[in-house]
Amino acid sequence: MISPSLGLVSFAALAFFGGTGFGAKDLAKPALFKRLESPGIPVVDDGRAMPVVSADSPRSIAAAVQLADVIRRATGVKPDIIREFRGAAATNRPALFVGETAASAAAGLVAPAESPEAFRVVAHDGSIFFLGREDFAVFDWCERELGARCFWLDPDGEELSVPEVPEVNASPVDYSDWPAYGMRVCGSCAGQRWARFSKVGNAHRGGVRVHAPHAWHKDRSLVAGSPGIFALAADGSRATTPLLCYGNPETLLCYERRIDEAIAGVRDSGGIVDTRRKVITVSPWDIAYNCCCGFCRESYDESLGQYGNASPIVWGRFLKGLAKWAKREHPDYMISFLPYWNMCEVPPGLDLTEEGNCEAEICIMPGLALLKDEPVRLREEGLVRRWTEVTGRKAILWHYSCWPAEFTSAPYLFGETVRNHWRNMRGIVDGCFVCGGGEVPRLSLMHYVWMRSMWNPDLDVEAVYDVFAERMFGPAAKPMRRLMRLQESGWSRRWTDEGVLDGNVYGISYPPWTVREMKRLLVSADRLAANDAEALRRVRRYASMFADFFDDAEKVHYGERGGGLVLSRTDVMPTIDGVLDEECWSGASPLCFVRAMDRSRSVPRYGTEIRGIWRDDGFVLGFRLDEPAVDLMPSHESVYDFTRHDYVDVFLTDASTRTGCVHIVRFDADGRLVMSEGNFLRPAGEARVAVSKTGGSWSAELFIPFSAIGGRPAALSGNATRWRAGDGTNGEWTRLSTRFANRSSDRNAFIPFVFGILSVQ
Repeated sequence: MISPSLGLVSFAALAFFGGTGFGAKDLAKPALFKRLESPGIPVVDDGRAMPVVSADSPRSIAAAVQLADVIRRATGVKPDIIREFRGAAATNRPALFVGETAASAAAGLVAPAESPEAFRVVAHDGSIFFLGREDFAVFDWCERELGARCFWLDPDGEELSVPEVPEVNASPVDYSDWPAYGMRVCGSCAGQRWARFSKVGNAHRGGVRVHAPHAWHKDRSLVAGSPGIFALAADGSRATTPLLCYGNPETLLCYERRIDEAIAGVRDSGGIVDTRRKVITVSPWDIAYNCCCGFCRESYDESLGQYGNASPIVWGRFLKGLAKWAKREHPDYMISFLPYWNMCEVPPGLDLTEEGNCEAEICIMPGLALLKDEPVRLREEGLVRRWTEVTGRKAILWHYSCWPAEFTSAPYLFGETVRNHWRNMRGIVDGCFVCGGGEVPRLSLMHYVWMRSMWNPDLDVEAVYDVFAERMFGPAAKPMRRLMRLQESGWSRRWTDEGVLDGNVYGISYPPWTVREMKRLLVSADRLAANDAEALRRVRRYASMFADFFDDAEKVHYGERGGGLVLSRTDVMPTIDGVLDEECWSGASPLCFVRAMDRSRSVPRYGTEIRGIWRDDGFVLGFRLDEPAVDLMPSHESVYDFTRHDYVDVFLTDASTRTGCVHIVRFDADGRLVMSEGNFLRPAGEARVAVSKTGGSWSAELFIPFSAIGGRPAALSGNATRWRAGDGTNGEWTRLSTRFANRSSDRNAFIPFVFGILSVQ
């Protein structure tokens, strides 16, 4: 354990050591604090520990166990734990009383009423009482009095640091605290000890049943009787995904009927009603809303941008109607709705304050880390404010720690951005849900800062970093703290408005000199920690998070980039029949796909080749795809199914402008084709695809006219990915080019599509 022995613990004596004591620099001040005029309380004295008395509730018992464990770690002496059964008489013996015990009732001690999660710690008559949210009270007292800190560094472990002391003479205090935000949920980390110490919780009433209804498209009678309530895909299919048609008036009637039935106990609603909390959910499926029916086709508003073009349909039409009906029929119910994908914006003219029964849960689509740039922050926080004005209620936010982690390996820190965001949102929102994904260990310290900033936005982030470095790295604290400063200061530099691109990440935030300094600091830290096994383990664990970043930085800074796909010039286009057997293909050199997320670059099990030819009116991409069991290839009724059938995505953009739109062309092994521009579906026009299947492979020819992508670009770049579904257990994801981002639309991996010279007449 990287902690010196401190001797007798007291408020004054501990304040100097790496964030211990009630004056600790890294702990925000409690809402109410009073130092009592009485002697300290000997919790552990002369090898004996004061007992822990727990109220008879699961939470009190768990908190008592945690309290006894921290005391044991600090002193080597484990207190006895006494479970007080209901109706027991108050004991006069000094003890640590956890929860609403007979002793606290006899003393007339109560918890603050400002929040359901408020707690109080009070020294009274030689004992210490933990009241209200007793678990929060215990965690907080262990940090302030015993100097405990709980950081998460290992992906599957906990890092509880407690200074070793022979005795504990507790400070005579009476203090209370409660959170600034009622909802503080970190989805990927909620079960970790550091999260409990950080007082993660949720006292908010609302909240969606995400992406409900969940199984209406699998209800055969509903699909047969009301097919129009399901979104119409570009290929003419319906009910192939859970996505509803929110423009069809019949959908609203079905929604209302299912709500009535659920409230009456007739049948389950498929997740759109929570009768216990009295909450109705509107939360479309997890894709962009692109219904092609007559009700919806004319209502998209592309002036709202890619994050809002469907808002007039889903929120302006459907939600407004539902809110009016619910106010009349179920006035005690609240509607919680989730603006997401291309439904984030407030549609023009929407006003839900008259109904007063709607709560917005808003997705911050770029990811909180990108709110470091003022234009992004103003846009996203402005959107939150607009939704609160429209509903007349505080909003709930959905943040995604995987954004932009899915697009970069950079080991960025953004603690000041986190803290400032929650300062700005105070009084505007009631908290957030942090959706996981991405590289969680790389962001573990940010999750820690995140949850603590939501409890109290006056958190001193620099002090948190100081204490983290001291506690986790011991003799290597100085170079590791310098490394953390480079991580945060580099990321916070202002970018252009182009997003997570190499020029921003490796040119502005982490240029070559910064990367070299990071490497030097890690070497120095490793050397300084050599004689401390635990510090060395932690240094090397932290350093492992930089491996992919250093590799990517080397390639970007020193030009180790992949070549392009050369499209051969031809005067004679092939017949688009899926068979690459015509003379025009003979001069087109193929490139092979690689495994999408495999940094070892092992050869794909199922090879894919791509080649291209072009003429003045457009170009053709030819594919050969290994498939040992063509006859057993899965088929699905919609090209939009993501995992259960084989498909290829082609991404194209004009490389002469880094901010240009990305065109996406998807075709599947059944020869179906759809095109989109960002989130917007586009008519395929003259674009077409043909597929041919043989014994051990299938092939495809994809013709894309320049008119389908806005004309021949000055410099075309792109990528292509293949998903092989297999039998559901042996699928494979490959790409023409990869930088190992989770999303294939990562523009950093795009390669040039070069228009070559005439090769075949």
